Amino acid sequence: MESTGATNALTRPRTARSLDGYRSGARVRAVAGVALAAVSGLVELTGLLPHKVTASGAGLGTALFASGLVLLWHSRRLRRTLAAGPWRAAASVFVTRSAAAPAVVLSDPESGELTVLAVHSVRRRYRVVNRDELWWARDPDSAGFVIAPEGGGELIWAKPVWTARSRARLAAKAESVGLLERTATAPRA
Repeated sequence: MESTGATNALTRPRTARSLDGYRSGARVRAVAGVALAAVSGLVELTGLLPHKVTASGAGLGTALFASGLVLLWHSRRLRRTLAAGPWRAAASVFVTRSAAAPAVVLSDPESGELTVLAVHSVRRRYRVVNRDELWWARDPDSAGFVIAPEGGGELIWAKPVWTARSRARLAAKAESVGLLERTATAPRA
């Protein structure tokens, strides 16, 4: 899988902006959650709205805060992975699975080795990785990968598919649609 030669994927301005945007969104969500819960508590004390309404607001605020914290933790994991090495390009195939998250099969243009990754994202972002070529970065000290379309803009977390049987089945499916005949262009520094 061809590399940029850059020290790490975060040296690309588009990647750095995308990660900063991800972190900013997580912070906004956490702060909005705290604000909503606080306002709901104050309104509850004044008795201006029924308890059901203020309790719902407090519950929603708590959920927003918790999801913001999870996204902040996730952004740290993305940053660590992106800082560990350069973007590499690989031909890819997006494979849907009936009972699990979809997978992406990446083909190393140098060795021909196939890497089968489970996509960890919400359904509406699957379009980001449903491409013939993807860039990926990996921290050798962890099991995760960051994958993105060419340019490194929209970041998606992915992990290797667990079972050898599933990996073999998904790799065979990707081969059957011509993954090994595809080529990837190296990211330019």
